Amino acid sequence: MGRPYQKTTLNLGCGKNKIVGALNIDAFEECDPDLVWDLNVTPYPLENEMFDQVIAHHVLEHILHWWEAFEEMARVTKVGGTIEIAVPHESGSGALDWRDHLHVFTAHSFHGIVGMSAGSSGWGARTENSVNVKMTGIRHVEYPMYSWMPKPLLKFCSRHLRNFMHESVFTFEKLEEK
Repeated sequence: MGRPYQKTTLNLGCGKNKIVGALNIDAFEECDPDLVWDLNVTPYPLENEMFDQVIAHHVLEHILHWWEAFEEMARVTKVGGTIEIAVPHESGSGALDWRDHLHVFTAHSFHGIVGMSAGSSGWGARTENSVNVKMTGIRHVEYPMYSWMPKPLLKFCSRHLRNFMHESVFTFEKLEEK
């Protein structure tokens, strides 16, 4: 059926992976979500700071204006709450191979959050600290067939070759407004 959660949880783009006790949102009625909503349309019909946890697994790569969706995730997350985003790893064939995948993500994709330096980018400087969350973690998940590899070898292969990593999971914490 689904995984149970004790916190107030929003599961964006749930597809057939609904979470028991969460508000499950998807654009497709076939998935039988709690709320049918196109995540490309902002603002979402949700109140500010409603959720302790927002989950978006394999969703952002499908959304044309994904940054607006990310801003909405931050808006509906309570201060101290978390956002967990899983996307295909940048080196994997699944990143852009599916015809409905529109974006590839790295940590650099999140310029605009608190603590993410703009570097020499003029665009980045304009958006610096525009979303009141901080990144708390990045985890790369290897394809199961490579789990036997020693971590240093896997890390080398994933940086220099394709299709060793399956997905990247980015976690964020909502901060108090300054």
